[in-house]
Amino acid sequence: MNAAERERRQICDAVAAVIAGAIEDVLAEHPDATPEAQARKAVRVLRALGWHITAAPPCALETAECEPGNTSTPTDHSAAALRSA
Repeated sequence: MNAAERERRQICDAVAAVIAGAIEDVLAEHPDATPEAQARKAVRVLRALGWHITAAPPCALETAECEPGNTSTPTDHSAAALRSA
């Protein structure tokens, strides 16, 4: 694994930790809420922290466009839940 791959992995791990923390906080505060409501609340927490939640991250689209032979864009079935928040 080269330095760029290590840095990318560290960033991914940090992002995952922040998202997991937001979800854990929401679950602790609203244990009886539906999963959809919990997801919307977690998105609100992340937005309050300055995160920009979109259906397809601009950087993912740029990466997809830059990779030769890649004709697809990232798909995530949870995107609809994030947009509805």
